[in-house]
Parts: sequence; structure tokens; C-alpha cells
Amino acid sequence: MKLRVRISALLFAMSYALPGAAADATERESLSVLRKAVLSPAFWVKVHAIEFLIELDYREEAMRYTEDQLAAFEQTPQNRIGFWRCKYRLSDSEKTREKWLNKIRNAYLDIGGPERIHAAETLSKLGFSLQNLDSKLVESDLKSNTDLAAFTFWGYCLPKHRGAHANFDQLLSGLEQENPAFRKITAYSLGFVPGFPTAKWPPVAMKALKEPETSVAYPYLLGAAYTLNRSNNKTELAKCVKTKLLGLKETQDKSSRIELCRALAARPDRSDLPLLLNLLHVRVPLRPLPGGSQSEADAANEDVQIAAAYGILRIKKQQ
Repeated sequence: MKLRVRISALLFAMSYALPGAAADATERESLSVLRKAVLSPAFWVKVHAIEFLIELDYREEAMRYTEDQLAAFEQTPQNRIGFWRCKYRLSDSEKTREKWLNKIRNAYLDIGGPERIHAAETLSKLGFSLQNLDSKLVESDLKSNTDLAAFTFWGYCLPKHRGAHANFDQLLSGLEQENPAFRKITAYSLGFVPGFPTAKWPPVAMKALKEPETSVAYPYLLGAAYTLNRSNNKTELAKCVKTKLLGLKETQDKSSRIELCRALAARPDRSDLPLLLNLLHVRVPLRPLPGGSQSEADAANEDVQIAAAYGILRIKKQQ
């Protein structure tokens, strides 16, 4: 108990020791939220907080947290994928990256393993093309009609050779699938695959606006449509997308709120700070799901908080 108190005190003190220019109160608060979340009892909240710190370039700090908070899970199926993912992202040499990538790759190739979906998602997020793996296994997964099929599809659309472009025509065909979960994962993938062609943005935006608001794909399509728009910000189509996106703040859905924060972080705009601050301060908490517990709702609210903190810090970095 005393150790936990000392750690918490240290994290609070560290929140005032920022690199570079002196940070304002909003930055300090946002960083404090991320650092506190590293101690969360919810494993994936820990992982997400550390990954946000990595993206914000607090790499040394993220490395310490990875060892202190995640290393104990290296032998725990599914959770260890989160540890390996952070270690990969923090590696400073090709040899070390390959070590952690191999662990994730082997988890996917283990046909009877318990974490193939997590592994397929992580490989795809890290830009590793599943075209480079056992073609029969990949083809079988593509036909599985499960979430594994969607994550495998994402990874299969990535370029087989480094430096090449992803097959966006093929990837975007995933948005035409009848299964809304498949459309959801495809839309989510678009935020991770570089080189999206500007000319392909209008169809994505139109599809987002036509998606039923009750669909699980809806927030992800809006997030993709907003994030991928790099040159048409003042068109009516762009304005409609932004309006619909901002409306996600009213939902009682964790994924919708997180996707909103991710999208706003991808295109930093100071005018979005009040909305992100409301989410940071949990002005309208997520309630427990039917049959769910308060602790699960607390973890969901914490996940939204750290996404909001990340969005705020991305905006502050652009000032």
C-alpha cells in the first residue's frame, strides 16, 4: 500500500516535469491522467495509456511503465500481446523489433492458440503484411466469417514489400461487406494505413453519412471520413462529417467516444479543446452496460479519459 502511495506521488510530481517549454495546466492535467491510467487495474487501459505516451514521444517513460506494469503479463495469453506490442514500438533496432514481431507472428500462426485475433489485429496495426505468412492459413481465416476474417483482411491488404503502397481498392471493398462488424474493422484500419489517396475520400465520407447510427460501424466510418480528409475541409460534405462526428460525444458507447477522440487527435484543431476537456473530466459518465459491473464502467470511462487526454496533448503540440 505504501509503495502504491509513493508511486502515485511520484507520478503526480512528474506531471509537472515536462520536457521543453513549460506546460500549461491543461497539459499537466492531461499528462497526469495518462500517467495515473498506467496504474489502472484494467490491463488494456494500461496498454492504451502507454501507447499514447509513445505516440507523444515520452519514450523513456513509456519504457519504464512497460517493464513495471506489463512485463508480468508476458506469460498471460492475450494480455501478452499488449506487452509485446509496446516492446516492439519501443525497440530501437531492427534486431530487437524482429524479436517481438516474431512472438506476435507465432501467436497468429498457432492454429489452436487463444489469441489469434489479437495477434492478427496487432500485426496489421504494426504494418506487417499477412501476405508474408502461410497462404493456406490466411486464406482459411479470410473465409472464417468472424472478426478474425476482418483483421486478416486488413493485414492481407497491406503491401508485401516495404516501401510499396497498400491495396486501397481492395481494402475499401471491405466497407461494402454486409456484416457491420467487418465494415467497422475495415473503417478502423483506415486510420493506420498510410498513403490514402485523396481522390478516394468522397466515397468514404458518403458511406459514413449513409451508415445507420445504430450500426457498430457508424463511429468508425465517421472517424475514418474525418481523419482521411486532408484537402476538402470547407465543403458541405466535410462539414456534415464533422457535425456527425462531434455528435458521438452524446452516446453512451465507449467505442464511439474513443473514436471521436482519436479522430480529433489526428487532425488537431484548437476549437475542439472544450469538447475533449468535457470528456477528460467525465462530465457525462458512461453507465454500466446491462448485466455489467460498475468496475467495467469505470474502466470504460478511464479508456475514454486517456483518449481525450491524448487528443488534448496532440492539439497542444500543434500550437
